[in-house]
Amino acid sequence: HMTMNITKRNFSILFIVVAIIEFCIATFFTDTFVRPLLGDVFVSIWVYCFVRVLTRFTPRQTALIVWLFTLLVEISQALNLIALLKLEQNATARLVMGTDFDWRDLLAYGVGILIIYRLDPLIQKLRTK
Repeated sequence: HMTMNITKRNFSILFIVVAIIEFCIATFFTDTFVRPLLGDVFVSIWVYCFVRVLTRFTPRQTALIVWLFTLLVEISQALNLIALLKLEQNATARLVMGTDFDWRDLLAYGVGILIIYRLDPLIQKLRTK
């Protein structure tokens, strides 16, 4: 279906762009706002794009799935799941699961999800010539 292909292409491009933004944030920022909070806004957008590329979920379903995923990540941090699973030395686990619970992360994830959810109809309509 042509519209689905355009949507997947647009979200694939955005996925790559946001990955580059995330890499730059992780590489060049060590502050207490951009890296932890703005980074979480972008990571929720990145995960949303990933889900939109790989599934046929609606924007609303995607937003809910991403919100639940980010909520589970934060709950795992609050419960110190990484230590319970004895994965403290595993860099990949630390990157994916995180290590420190912060309620502001939930707010940042929510802001990112809301932004991308609201932009979803525009992203679907973008066409390149």
